Amino acid sequence: MRSAPRQAATLTSCIVRSAEVEALWRHLQAGNVTVVSTDHVSWSEDRKTDPNMLKNASGVPSLEVLYALLLKGLDERRLPLTFAATLLAQNPSKLFRIDHQKGALAVGRDADIGLARRDPCRYQAAASGNNFVSWSPYEGIELPYRMVATFLRGDCVAADGKVLARPGQGRFVRPPVKQ
Repeated sequence: MRSAPRQAATLTSCIVRSAEVEALWRHLQAGNVTVVSTDHVSWSEDRKTDPNMLKNASGVPSLEVLYALLLKGLDERRLPLTFAATLLAQNPSKLFRIDHQKGALAVGRDADIGLARRDPCRYQAAASGNNFVSWSPYEGIELPYRMVATFLRGDCVAADGKVLARPGQGRFVRPPVKQ
């Protein structure tokens, strides 16, 4: 298994100094960060390694590891793990105006839940079998949590790294029309 060339990871990162990273975490703790998301795109290495950086495709494979990376950062800074639910579900559902159905565990809303277990592991993009590419800028990073199951409207759609959802099981949620 090959990791991405060094330049691929550095070209896609806009925050490079640890002081900037820690300042962002302080803003998150203070409530100044509304949403955490990813620029996920499963580009092959040849789309990321041109010496002319303007010819490289934007984005990196990262969706699969987003929750675990956020939990790692929260855990290392002793911040509440509930921030993950707020930043990855509750706040985005409000911004997209679908919080009538998504973003919280409440009567009348979909029971969408991601379950994580404290189970330290080293991330290996190719090992999961859920990526179109075999590299990641997060390759080899030690993660304290492992995602173990995902539930969509109460049905288990992923468990222990395997997708269980049937094609078409998802459903488009339309925001209400503004009056």
